[in-house]
Amino acid sequence: MTSVHLFKSYCLPFILYATEAIPLSKTAVRTLDDCIKCAIIKIFEVLDNDNIDMIRLNCDLPHISTMIERRQMKFVNKLRD
Repeated sequence: MTSVHLFKSYCLPFILYATEAIPLSKTAVRTLDDCIKCAIIKIFEVLDNDNIDMIRLNCDLPHISTMIERRQMKFVNKLRD
């Protein structure tokens, strides 16, 4: 869990940098999501997609498009205020 916490606090900000301001293609989103998937595979040493999905659910690592959407909403709300 320490590795997951480090990933979420150190790596995710780099992966998600400026995603709220720049429109991304589906290919770019898929590539970024693959980075998260590879990290989970290396941390937990699993290969089955069902296991990866369960780990992502339990570790609060949703699909990258969900994270980007949240960041975009937060960004727009800050601009309004």
